[in-house]
Amino acid sequence: MVLAAYLAAAALSHVAPDVPHVRAMKWMVPASTVVCAAHIFVAATLTVRWLYHSNDMAEPGLGDVELWIYSAVWAVFGAIALGLGTMRNDPVVRWIGLAVFAATIVKVFFVDTAQLSGVIRAVSFLGLGAVAAAATWIARRNSPPPSPGDLVTVTPSARRERRRVRRRNSQ
Repeated sequence: MVLAAYLAAAALSHVAPDVPHVRAMKWMVPASTVVCAAHIFVAATLTVRWLYHSNDMAEPGLGDVELWIYSAVWAVFGAIALGLGTMRNDPVVRWIGLAVFAATIVKVFFVDTAQLSGVIRAVSFLGLGAVAAAATWIARRNSPPPSPGDLVTVTPSARRERRRVRRRNSQ
């Protein structure tokens, strides 16, 4: 029931900017995006917790594999957010993905390395690196091409070349 409530809260957060006469609409859209992502993140974390402790969610024991699964789910969530933000050209969603990646890396270094055994510790590092590499590759590959109205970046060498041509033509 709590999981359904989190998903409903995420859906309501997503449609919050559509409410008429919202004050500070400029801030409402990014704030609702962040809150929606936070609700989905908590729902994903609670789902993993429920899979391991379905009878008693307040049970304090954490197994080695459960810690690794949390890191894997968080890294996949960050990768999906980063990829979705890139495909939609939405910087807020991209930053959410990067923030979740940063939190996952901090968790892996400070929590997982202290709790996990040797083989699972190595798999955790390799898995996190593989997900991060795949996410950045997908983000670079699926970035939208510049539209005709976008500014084209001019390299410094091109600027120098234009000045040289102008000097030759003016003399």
